[in-house]
Amino acid sequence: MPLRRMLQDIDMNDYCITCLGIPRDSSDAVTKRWVTQQLKDGIKDIDELEEAHCNFERNSSIEETAECYRERCGEESTDDWSGAERSELATTLIMLGQATGAVIFSPISDKIGRKPSNIFARIMYFFTALATVFSPNISVFLVFRFLQGTFQGGSLMTCTILYIELLPKELRHRAEGANITAWTTGLVLTSVIGYLCRDLTWRYMQLILAIITCHTLFDWL
Repeated sequence: MPLRRMLQDIDMNDYCITCLGIPRDSSDAVTKRWVTQQLKDGIKDIDELEEAHCNFERNSSIEETAECYRERCGEESTDDWSGAERSELATTLIMLGQATGAVIFSPISDKIGRKPSNIFARIMYFFTALATVFSPNISVFLVFRFLQGTFQGGSLMTCTILYIELLPKELRHRAEGANITAWTTGLVLTSVIGYLCRDLTWRYMQLILAIITCHTLFDWL
């Protein structure tokens, strides 16, 4: 069955498409444009793709298989334990952890001091980021993601309060500008690291990001 006809005959919401690309024996440019539009995923030149099978599943049972090509890509957090919703949950938990850390560490820093609170949060962020790499299952992974967000939020809040109190009023805006610049630079570098690790399992990228934060162990010594 031609791929275009097969796709038109199925309910896209009812099926799980494991792999989708251009049929090996197809040179139909219309089919390529149709698939590209349906999946909103630009399909590259055929020489840049690898051979695979298109499996069309209903309730985890494969009902149709077609020869095709697919773009080679690296693994994501969902590959080890499956389920895109779990990837979204991991992102949600780290953001929830950031909010929790901001709430918890602000009063703690008032009681024991800004510097001790900040040092503790930064060191614990490193260890939780490192522990995430070795998570044996999705539950442990999600717990460490939440803790990672908690210590990240705590570190950010205590650091901001610390430099505001240490610096004279006329320099505080510059410190905040430097802080935001460092944050956005980190986001850009994370994208670069993700691209370089695109053919590796997600654990390697997580390990690299954890190692980069090891400087927090020595910043305040």
